[in-house]
Amino acid sequence: METGEEKWNFYNAYNHEFPSEEDMKTLKAVIIPGSSRSSYDNTTTWIPLVKDFIRTVLNEYPDIKLIGGCFGEQTIAATMGGKAEKMPYNAERPNIIGRELIKPTDEFYSQSWVQSFMTKNNYTMENFPKIVLQQSHGDHVSELPTGATLLASSESCGVEFYCIGERALCFQSHPDFNCGMQLEFNEPEYFISGSITEEWHKKSY
Repeated sequence: METGEEKWNFYNAYNHEFPSEEDMKTLKAVIIPGSSRSSYDNTTTWIPLVKDFIRTVLNEYPDIKLIGGCFGEQTIAATMGGKAEKMPYNAERPNIIGRELIKPTDEFYSQSWVQSFMTKNNYTMENFPKIVLQQSHGDHVSELPTGATLLASSESCGVEFYCIGERALCFQSHPDFNCGMQLEFNEPEYFISGSITEEWHKKSY
C-alpha cells in the first residue's frame, strides 16, 4: 500500500510471514501492533519467531526503527531483557478497556521528537495537551527491557510508554483505535466473556 511518498508492506506473522533479506535493505521502520495472544505464550509457534525477528532488527539493522503497540510493546520488552505478564487481578476491571489518561515522565519531554512537536506548537511542559488514549489489554510490561527509558505511566499501567535509545518506541495503549472501534469490536466481547463488569461496561465510554 502506498500513501503519498510512503509505502507500507504488511506481513502476517501468525502465518510465518516476515520481511525478506531484500525487504530489510529498504525498510525504515517496523510496527508490531496488538494481538489477542500473549507475548509470553511460546507454545504459539509464531511468537518465538517474532522475538527472533526483533533481535535481528535491533542487533543487525541499526537503521531500522521499531514501534511496538500493546502486544508489540510487551513482546519487545520480553525479548530484550524485560518482562511481560498478566495484569494484577482487579475484580471490577480484569481487562483494561476504554479511555486512559497517560501521565508522561520528565524524560518524555526531553525526547527529540517531543521537543520538535513542542517547538512547532509553542508548548511547554506546563501547557502540553493531555494525552488520552484507548486501552484494550489484559497483559502489561512489569519490567522494562535492558537500556529502556520509561516515558509514561497511567492509573492502570506502570509502563505506558518506553523507548530503547533511538531504536525502539513502545506504548501499551492503542493510538490505532478510536472509540467507535472499541464499541464495535472489543467492548462487547470483553463484557460477554465476563472480562469487564456491567458497571464498567456502562461507564467505559
